[in-house]
Order: sequence, then structure tokens, then C-alpha cells
Amino acid sequence: MSVQATFFDGTLPEAHPAEIYLDDEVIRITYASADGFPHTDTWLVKKTRLADWHPAGKTRLQYGSFPHQYLDFATADYQAAVLPRYAGRPLTQVSKRLWVQERGFLTVLLITALLIALAWGLYVYGLPALADRAVELIPPAQEQKLGEVLYKQVISEERLPVDPARTQWVNAYWQAVGLPTRFPGQITVVKHNEINAFAIPGGHIVVYDSLLNRMSRHEQLAALLAHETAHIEYRHSLQQLTRSVASYAVLSLLFGDVTGLMAVLIDNAHSLTSLSFSRDKEDQADAFAVEALARQGIDPQGVVWMLHVLPKEGKLGPSALSTHPETTERLAAATKRIQHVRIMAAGAGQQRRLAELWQQIAGQTNKAHH
Repeated sequence: MSVQATFFDGTLPEAHPAEIYLDDEVIRITYASADGFPHTDTWLVKKTRLADWHPAGKTRLQYGSFPHQYLDFATADYQAAVLPRYAGRPLTQVSKRLWVQERGFLTVLLITALLIALAWGLYVYGLPALADRAVELIPPAQEQKLGEVLYKQVISEERLPVDPARTQWVNAYWQAVGLPTRFPGQITVVKHNEINAFAIPGGHIVVYDSLLNRMSRHEQLAALLAHETAHIEYRHSLQQLTRSVASYAVLSLLFGDVTGLMAVLIDNAHSLTSLSFSRDKEDQADAFAVEALARQGIDPQGVVWMLHVLPKEGKLGPSALSTHPETTERLAAATKRIQHVRIMAAGAGQQRRLAELWQQIAGQTNKAHH
């Protein structure tokens, strides 16, 4: 097999057009010298190596000791004729080096893409897991202290005016429900035309009066407060808040700076009003509400009634409730659970007390409409 190349004899810088004949063990080079006479040189394949530098568009082979002889092949000719001929021989080493040289840029791009994908995977999946781990390391007492600061921060930043009368009656109602919880529930009713309610880590629950005004029976209020209490008890609110500032929060925790972690969370307190919970967490909170109401002798149908007062899908504003799973799905799941739950008998005194407190709350609601 023969192929065209350019030959340098190693003594003069002249380039000689040459005919290259490829045999199993040797490469024969035929060219015309400066005096016009034909010459033939023979290279042993085992002593032929890739040169350290290549002219543009060429593949350069070198032979022997200094001063080296050189052959310049068009790179396409080299890959088509020379490499296949000597597959598995010493020139195979050359081919690997050539491939790295020619494909190096693509290799760098591929490695970069893989690193970016890995970084994105860590950001999407790793950081949330680390953020949840960070929450586990926060003691409940510390969470309560954080909750107090977050509560004051969000009320101030969002300029939510507190309704003192309804706040007093709703807290009295929740105490009468008597649901045992790890964190003491503290409810605040605020004046706002948005239909919303949200839980703050450590025990605070904020209810917008526009949502309260939609309710017609006390079981709806009990269901709402039990649902938000579940987010606190299961630390959903703290998990979501920590995830939203995961990069800063995790770094603070990794360096043992719990104070720094708290500062980051406080700086992002405003996001509590619109935290988005996953379907699993919302389902968990609804299940908690059904079981809690039944255990306290309150009709768990209140969960269904509460869901009915929420805006229908597609009509929700930018509130926390707008990010919940579709109401129809939650209604179906709650209805199914109620069919299998056992409702405990409540004392007549408790039932009367809850009804009286609801009348006070409903009366305050009616006053607000006039």
C-alpha cells in the first residue's frame, strides 16, 4: 500500500514530496533529491514515533535519533492508511496520543458537562437532604426561640395588622380543643384580604381574617389549626425554610455556626407566608388533622368542610394555600380517611364551650363586615 507524504531527511530543511510504501515491519520512502536522482529510505516501524509538534492539518512522524527524519501526512490520509495498517503495533501508541491531541477539546467539554451535571444533582438533591439534616440538629427549645424571632420579623416585614379580639377568641378556642402538641400553639389573626394561613417553626400560626370570614362552623377552624399544627409538629415549615436558603444554611451548620444558621433563616422570614409544601407533606398534615379532630371528639368532617372554603383551583393568589395540592385531590383523600377513623366521644361541657367560643369568633367576624 502506498500513500503520499512530505519527507524531511534530517540534514537539510528541504521538503521532498514522497511516495510512501507501507509494509508490516518497515516504511519505505521514495523521493527525488535536490540533484534530481531518486532516493529510497527505509524506516523500521518499531522505531517510528509521533512527533511532539504537528503542522496545521498534518500528522508528523519522526524516526531515529537526532537529527530526526520526519514524514508529514495529511491527517486524513494518516488515519485512513497508516493507523489501520499498524493496529496493535508500536504506531498504536502514536494513534492514542494523536486521538488525545485531536479530541482533547471535546474531552474537556465532556468532563466539564459531567461536572456541571454532578454539581446540579448535588444542588437539587444533595442540598435539600443536608438541609433536612440541619433541621434534625436544631433542638426544639432552640426552634421555639427561633420561631419567636421569625414571628416578629414576618409580622413586621409583611405589615400584617393583628386583630386582637379575634386573636384572643381563636386562642381560647384552640386551648379548649385541647390537642396535645410538642410545641405550644400560639395563633394570631391578622387583617388581610388574602385567603391564607401559615405555620411558623416553634408553634406560631398566622390566620388571615379573610379565610376566617369564609367559615360557617367551628369544625372548619379546628381542622385548619390542626393542619397547620401538623406542619409545626413534623417541622415541615422549618425544613422548607431551610431548603429555600439551603446553601447558606448548610454551610453555617457544617462550620458549626448555629448562630449563623439562625441569622440566615431570620433574614428569609418573609418567605414563610408563601412556603410551598410537597404533596406528601400536605397529605401528612391533612391526615394529622382528621385523626386529631376524631381523637378530641370533634367531627373530622371539619377537614372536608374546611377544604370547601378554599378557593377553587385556578383562582388562587400567591398565598401559601395556593401552593397546596389541588383541593379536589385533598377532598377525596380526606373523605376516604374519615370513613375509617374512630371518633371519640367528647364531653358535653367541651362541646358547649367550643360552640360558645365559636359564637364569639363568628360575632367578631360579623362585626368586621359592618
